[in-house]
Amino acid sequence: MKDLTLRIGGEGGEGVISCGEILTRSAARAGFHIFTFRTYPAEIRGGLAMFQLRVNAKPVLAAGHRQDLLVAFNQEALNAYMQDVRQGGKILYDPDQCDENPEFRKSLKTFPVPLTRICKKATDSVRGKNVTAVGVMANLLGIPLEVVIGTLKEQFQKKGEKIVGMNILALVAGFQFATEELSLKRLNSAPVHADRERREDRLILSGNQAVALGALAAGVRFCAGYPITPATPIFEFLARQLPRFGGHIIQVEDEIAAIGACIGASYAGVKSLTPTSGPGMALMGEFIGLVSMAELPLVIVDVQRSGPSTGMPTKSEQGDLSYAALGTPGEAPRVVLAPSGVEECFTLTVLATNLAERYQIPVILLSDASLAYRTESVQKFKLKGLDVWRREEWHEKNRHESDEEEGYQRYALTKTGISPVAIPGTEHGYYQATGLEHDEFGHPNYSPSYHLAMYHKRFDKLERIENELGKSAYDTYCPEGSRIGIISWGSTKGTVREAVLLAEERDLKIAHFHPILLNPLPKVALKEFADRMDRLIVVEENFTGQLAHLIRSQLDVEPMVLNKAQGIPFTSREILSFIKKVAKP
Repeated sequence: MKDLTLRIGGEGGEGVISCGEILTRSAARAGFHIFTFRTYPAEIRGGLAMFQLRVNAKPVLAAGHRQDLLVAFNQEALNAYMQDVRQGGKILYDPDQCDENPEFRKSLKTFPVPLTRICKKATDSVRGKNVTAVGVMANLLGIPLEVVIGTLKEQFQKKGEKIVGMNILALVAGFQFATEELSLKRLNSAPVHADRERREDRLILSGNQAVALGALAAGVRFCAGYPITPATPIFEFLARQLPRFGGHIIQVEDEIAAIGACIGASYAGVKSLTPTSGPGMALMGEFIGLVSMAELPLVIVDVQRSGPSTGMPTKSEQGDLSYAALGTPGEAPRVVLAPSGVEECFTLTVLATNLAERYQIPVILLSDASLAYRTESVQKFKLKGLDVWRREEWHEKNRHESDEEEGYQRYALTKTGISPVAIPGTEHGYYQATGLEHDEFGHPNYSPSYHLAMYHKRFDKLERIENELGKSAYDTYCPEGSRIGIISWGSTKGTVREAVLLAEERDLKIAHFHPILLNPLPKVALKEFADRMDRLIVVEENFTGQLAHLIRSQLDVEPMVLNKAQGIPFTSREILSFIKKVAKP
């Protein structure tokens, strides 16, 4: 697969991220498939920021390993990232901000691009040098100038014509510099050619945007939250869009208040969602137990970041699985789903909402910082015929299971374990939702028999969900003759799959099992997969191997583990290296 991976590095506040975003949208509109990764400091200004873009004429699975092109805004970025440039790759650097160190010029092809001077000459300001860099890179990628100008106008239109005009000048100056100066060094053509057909069928989205769109499509009409990196963009998106659909959103004083407000809205019959990250979900622990005990629907989106505690707020990790599946006092069942890409962020948010409503249970969607800010070009979502669960319709069809002469049995012990949940105001539908153990009517009841019966009622839902989704809640790749298997979850899927394909090129047949349902685990399918393998590897981005622990505790399986807890995702080459070690006789 011939493709191109480029990286932009500089100081936080220099526009590194916006530079990458403009280039990404332009590349997608030019017909390229895209895959991005970004990392930046927690401070508003200062520190090292990086944006990585991989483009290809074909769909892209991962962010890439070594870079073909590095654009360094300053010396810190040059020092930090030059070792990641592949042999034969190229470095563009601003000589006004970087030392022309002869050491790196010996082993890499380097080209001075005076971004600061080019921008200053074109606009009489240096503020748009990141846009000048966009012009240079667009030229090298073969993106038509008019496509980038269109993206630029959208980016800055709210700031007025003067700002738009200055940025276009900076962009054109960079584009022309690449044509006139870099063409002599054979940098004016990219090693990919995009298929520009059917661009109108694609959306350019981040994981966070896809979650927010999925919530709207699923009928979520109430959101409460407290700003926390990296989940805040979901809250911001819904703040703009929910009112257009008749919904409501409220920013509260902390995460405890956020989930409390959502519980109240859910009790009132409104589909509710709260976005947060690990520290925020920890504060929600007691209320998660209440949701489970009161058997109310609720979706919690946990966009994981590096922990523990405040940790590294802008870095990515898969460290919340154990807490999501098993955390909080007592034994409170909940469902845990984990999307692997931008498209699944949409589809699994819809599924999470449906499961919450249908089974009257909290559902936790585990994204992460890498996936949240990842940008992909995906097929437009099909909204016509989308399966959306409607609580009031189900209640009307099943309300006969309650004895209306004695009163509304909100927690009736039905054959399915699911009781009709009334919306306040429903005739004969009054009930008390309490965190105390209770009988069928919701009255407090502490007898051993009722406590055990209600435990069965609440936990039987997980068994039903596993039976319902157990044959579909995973993706497998099993080439004939494979005896080594990899299990992954969440955002690592594409990187693992690319590593498996790279292994095939080396005559190593590797199988891959990737569940989207993590609690309950699809145990039957997972055990069948494990039993076919001689060696099993669990790949996850945390320190202790949390999915591996869940597998050991629930299945008679002892996998090897490959963990990474550095705040940045795996690369396919790292996984390939481990595969080769395991495959040695």
